[in-house]
Amino acid sequence: MKNITLISCITLLLFSCSGAKETEQGEQVQINPEFAAYIASFTGGTIAADESIKVQFNKDIDEEIREQDFSDVFRFDPSVEGEVEWVDERTIAFVPTDGLISGIRYKASLDISDILDVEEGLEIFEFNFRTLKRNLTVEIDRFESYDEWNYTKQKLIGHLRFTGKVDSAEVKNILEATQDGRELKVKMVQESKNVYGFIIENIVREDKRTSLVFQWDGAPIGIETKGKKTIKIPSKDEFVVLDYELLQAPQQAIKIHFSDPLSDSQQLEGV
Repeated sequence: MKNITLISCITLLLFSCSGAKETEQGEQVQINPEFAAYIASFTGGTIAADESIKVQFNKDIDEEIREQDFSDVFRFDPSVEGEVEWVDERTIAFVPTDGLISGIRYKASLDISDILDVEEGLEIFEFNFRTLKRNLTVEIDRFESYDEWNYTKQKLIGHLRFTGKVDSAEVKNILEATQDGRELKVKMVQESKNVYGFIIENIVREDKRTSLVFQWDGAPIGIETKGKKTIKIPSKDEFVVLDYELLQAPQQAIKIHFSDPLSDSQQLEGV
């Protein structure tokens, strides 16, 4: 959750207004600074579509009050189905049942008069947050031989990274690969809720150069991103640069993929 304090919310609102788009659905609201007497922080800014929405009060809420039914205390535009729970003595949360719509602005309303004694006109606390537009990125880690002494048969190892949680049953349908028209097996391994490792198996270095083509399409999980990459696979007697990537983090660098492993005694300094 991205917490926004009421002290900083006015600056945030000014920034949000300047970037408004027609596709945003929730009404933009202006927060009354008088709510700072009751609210310490709340979910704001941009969050993942599978996150919960939280509001933290300035003081502990009595257990007797927290045990009451607060299933209708939150309202959302666009509407959201979910459940309400207390995270701790000061924090109430709304947990969406099926996640939020990605890439839009929401307006949330919390009836705090059911929880606290408040001044007239401050019964309903309204605030905005946005959801990340769902996206995926494809990263190539390395080529790897099945046998350290035989480089004619290799596999390509990489990662798929998603914004937010995705349906693991559909991830296997996102990536496909071929070598000169021959379909290759792609194995997926889930590493976290939004990161999957992939292995493209049985890439063969033949007597002549061939083309490895792999493409991805996020449509099976509701993501518009798609792409395609072609890598020239050298013949079994060649030593070449297969591919390279420009890295920006944690520091700027160039990642180079060679057709064969480098010698352990290879001096790389100054190369």
